[in-house]
Amino acid sequence: MSTQTPTTPTQSQGLLRPDTADTQGSPSTPSSDSSDSLMKESYPDYTDKDVLKAPWKYIGYRVFSKWIASDQSFFIVRRFGALQARVVLSLQDEIVRMEEELDSMDKAYSRKAVPKVVDNGSFRNDPWSERGGHIKKICEKLKYYNEFINEYSQLMSRPGTRSEDIDNVRNWLGMDQLDPEKQAINKDEAAFINRRHDLIPVLPKKLSWFRKVLERSLILRIPLLRTCFERKCKDIEDYKDIRGIKPGETGALKPTIWQNDKRVDYCSSSVIAVVGLGMLIAPLWILEQINHDRPSARLGAITGFIVVFFLLVAVATTARVFDALAATAAYSAVLMVFIQLGSSN
Repeated sequence: MSTQTPTTPTQSQGLLRPDTADTQGSPSTPSSDSSDSLMKESYPDYTDKDVLKAPWKYIGYRVFSKWIASDQSFFIVRRFGALQARVVLSLQDEIVRMEEELDSMDKAYSRKAVPKVVDNGSFRNDPWSERGGHIKKICEKLKYYNEFINEYSQLMSRPGTRSEDIDNVRNWLGMDQLDPEKQAINKDEAAFINRRHDLIPVLPKKLSWFRKVLERSLILRIPLLRTCFERKCKDIEDYKDIRGIKPGETGALKPTIWQNDKRVDYCSSSVIAVVGLGMLIAPLWILEQINHDRPSARLGAITGFIVVFFLLVAVATTARVFDALAATAAYSAVLMVFIQLGSSN
């Protein structure tokens, strides 16, 4: 009698995602012997075509976790603002009820019917142990409430997530992909990325306005410059897993370009330094060309330089408004020295 080998789902109907396949019963768990034999085989044992057909099997959270860890701008999570507020309100109500209960005890223990030996002005001599125990419960609840409030305030003070970073994560997750078979992460579990106003970066990047303009411009997209400002594959952990497969593919297979933050920051800092140096040297030559018997023209030129300098410091750098004003005041003093030197000459 011949025995027939049972066909696997891949052989009979193609590899389907568990939540979309028409299966009966629960999937079987591989035995320890089969798991050991699988661990000894070479890995990966699948091809790019297999990944294209079933990214949820060959990529999943294993690769997604590595991908979001490869750059801090990819690590985006929800802050759960409404839930956090609701928990705070619930804790507040619990403490209010405990406060009312303590107030009721104080009133009951200070009535005339209570013996005079009761000392409501002492913790040590308080004969009502129930009141002392209730105060301890309030203390524990207040401690948890204060800790939660502090953590909540720190979380809510975090800056929002940039639209570009959200779009990058959406592209990787393939949120515009209608076929669930082409999504590496379950669509319900990946839906958090659609809550744009509730998303925060785990480790925010502090970028200047000039750096943001530099990233959005076409300068960094020029092939030659792009290679200069990209991180090399050797600098990225688990690059082979998270590199993507083919340009133009959608979903988790879309290739990622990692920027070299140090080089981009160095480039933006160099440009700002050159412009700042020009703001110091240019007034010398311009004021020299303006006739000394035209003080209003010289004052107008200095006013223009001061306004431009303030805008550059306030907008092109990460300085606060107060710091920008302080730097502008020092720059104005230098320009006034230039005028005095020119007048004495």
